[in-house]
This record gives sequence, structure tokens and C-alpha cells, in this order.
Amino acid sequence: MAHYLFVFVVLLASGFGSESLADELEDEEESLPAFDINIGILLPGDDSFAYSLSRVTPGIRYALASERFKMLLPNHNVTSHVKIMDSECSALIAPLRAMEAMVKTDHQRRLDLLLGPACDLVGGPVARYNTQWQTCMISAGCGASGFSDKNSLFVTRVLLNFEESGMVFGNIISSQFDYSRIIMITQEIHRDNNDCYWINQGVGKYFKQHLFSPDNEFVSPNAPNFTQYLMDLELHRRARAHPHPEDDRYNPTKRRDRA
Repeated sequence: MAHYLFVFVVLLASGFGSESLADELEDEEESLPAFDINIGILLPGDDSFAYSLSRVTPGIRYALASERFKMLLPNHNVTSHVKIMDSECSALIAPLRAMEAMVKTDHQRRLDLLLGPACDLVGGPVARYNTQWQTCMISAGCGASGFSDKNSLFVTRVLLNFEESGMVFGNIISSQFDYSRIIMITQEIHRDNNDCYWINQGVGKYFKQHLFSPDNEFVSPNAPNFTQYLMDLELHRRARAHPHPEDDRYNPTKRRDRA
């Protein structure tokens, strides 16, 4: 019985102590020097992009609220202010949105950190403006080789650039497989901002320089059956490489005679 009474007293004391401890921590946090950080998120609002605002913003807010983020600036009471900007994946709209956030006025302070843009055609003009703003810019895009200039662009890339992607694919194919011919298939998802196209361009450039020239095909994302598309593509390629002697489509002599 005494044992249970002791446990009860300990739990009761800890209950009273937890409230006072919370008050102490709150007072200590209020006594820390305040540090405000303005963060801008410049991404497309269109959910057809894998890096749209609705997909990325919740993860950023979660990270900003984490203890790990607060530990980056110890002994400070960190408050983050997030500004959401729709880039529309437009090389005209995105720089204007970023420029508005970079202007210091009586009602706002300029950004300390810019997350995005991720569209590669948009990253170029924003990065060039950033040579004047000199604000930290972190992007999952900007895969072109020109963004490797770290002296003036102030861009930190978190993914491989296009040429590095080509090197990875090239090393795998050359070391693990004995391929002498490959076909690169590009989905025509977005006419101007086609990440699939730009990545394939980087892969194709590496292959041309170090291995062999790949073939290229384009396919609509609305293709009803990709399996059938690949089968038809393989048959078509084989027919061109080894034409049937009676097939006029691949027999230039018969085509000339018929003409």
C-alpha cells in the first residue's frame, strides 16, 4: 500500500511540476532574442506539375515548425513568415512575382530565402535578377549546366542537373548492360515546360559524347495503352532495320520503279 501511495505522490508532484516547467520554458523562450525570417515559395499553382504549390507547401510548413529547424538558430526565438507565389511556370510572370516580394516597403520586408522556381525555363530569368537581389535561392529545378556558376547566381540546386542525370544513366547502361542502341521516349506533357524533354536532352547529350547516339520518340500523355504503344514502336523499328523484300515502304528500288 505504501508503494502505491509513493507512486501516487510522485505522479501528483510531476503533474504540478509539468505546469511550472512549461511556464519556465515559455518565459525562457520569450527572453530569447527574436529572429524573423521571410521565406518565399515560388511554384506553379497548376497541380499537373509534380512540384505544384498544393503539393510542396505543406511539407515546407511542416519543416519550418519542426524542432530541427529551430536548432539551426539556437538561442533565438525564430519566427518564419511564408509568402506563397504562383509562378504559373511563366518566364514573364514568375520574375514579376519574385520582384514584388524582393521590394522593401513600409508594410513588408524583402525575402531572406526564395524556394523555387522549379520550372527550368523560369529559373533562368529569376536567377539572373537574383544576381542583384543576392538572396539565397534554393531550387529543385534549374538543371541546365549554366546554373553551375556559383559566383554570381546564388542558386543552390537540390537535385542532379541534366548532364549529371545523363552520366548516371550512361554509367548504368555501359556497366550493367551491353546495349548498342536505345530509344528515348518523351512525354509531351507541357509544351514549354517539359521536364521529361529537358532530362532526356541531358541524357542524350552524354550518350552522344561518350557512348552512341540514341533514337528519340515522342508520345502523348493521353495515349490509351502504353504497352501496346511500346510493342508497336518495337515492331516499327525492327521493320525499318530489317525490311521485308516485298514491302514497298522500305524498298527504295521498288518505290523508284513505281514512280
